[in-house]
Amino acid sequence: MFSEGVTTSIFIFEAGVPQNRKEIFACYIENDGLETVKNQGLQDIKDRWQAIEDEWVEIIRKQSGSDTIQWIKPSEHLSYQMPEKAFEISDEDFTKTMMDYLMFKEGIDVNAFGEKLLTKVLYSSSVESTDDYVSIMLPVDENHKPDFSYMESYTKNQELQSAKRFLKSRNAEFESWKTYKIKDVFPDIVKPAVYHTHEVKENPTGIPYVVRSKFNNGVKYYVERPNSNVNPAKVISFDAENATFFYQKSEWISGRDMYYIDTRGIDEYACLFITSCLQPIAEKYSYNYGMFPDLLKEERIKLPANENGEPDYALMERYMKIVESKVNNTVKFLSIV
Repeated sequence: MFSEGVTTSIFIFEAGVPQNRKEIFACYIENDGLETVKNQGLQDIKDRWQAIEDEWVEIIRKQSGSDTIQWIKPSEHLSYQMPEKAFEISDEDFTKTMMDYLMFKEGIDVNAFGEKLLTKVLYSSSVESTDDYVSIMLPVDENHKPDFSYMESYTKNQELQSAKRFLKSRNAEFESWKTYKIKDVFPDIVKPAVYHTHEVKENPTGIPYVVRSKFNNGVKYYVERPNSNVNPAKVISFDAENATFFYQKSEWISGRDMYYIDTRGIDEYACLFITSCLQPIAEKYSYNYGMFPDLLKEERIKLPANENGEPDYALMERYMKIVESKVNNTVKFLSIV
């Protein structure tokens, strides 16, 4: 059940005896030996549970014998705390952030583009076959030759979606990374005013209406600017449920369960770098376990540090400008497809 975002905890206590804030002994029984049987649920079909039970009763009695043992402070948690994954990020993650941001600025809807491309491949091309061969119609360029550049750029973009996150130690450009508590580097996390859909009026020349979405920089559409409660520009927005971070360059308003990290004063490109580094944090949150400000402030983020041990925003800016120069042509190409 841990993988579903819900931590199931079983407490054993003696009635009438107060805890008095004493630490709680905890362990994680990952395997109970049960297997799913169709229409019958979980069953001990291989008779494993008795041996597993005996082993864990002994571990609990001795309060030792398992690497999963934890002592939980009730003032901090009331459930077993799964170990956090090591911070992993790659060049592809920064490239994806920049690609998504530039596509948004160019007005390219990623979902619509994918559907358009799929429609072209499925319905605007044809497949012919005989006993000896299969003929597939492919996109062509102005010279009526297969447009491999188009196909390659699309494929690369898809690969970015599934790129494995890892931090290569040979990335000499980032010689010094440091772990910071988010509340120490970004103390101002704000819950803005909520505008429900029925309260806004769509206007293509208006300001962004940002909602709980993983696409299009979180922007549902543009709306008429209200007289008050407009969110500032140059901040990083996120929502509690989808847990996705976006840099908002201009003023905006938002729907429910939206928040923002006040990054005013930090360069746009550095903020895009930070957005990439924040995203791995979001993976532990879900619809059932929302990423609310108090939780986010206690999380840790890893960033390049300067010689004074402070976040090296200048380096982040330089790096993202290099990434931008690499993907610009691809985005321009996609904008005319």
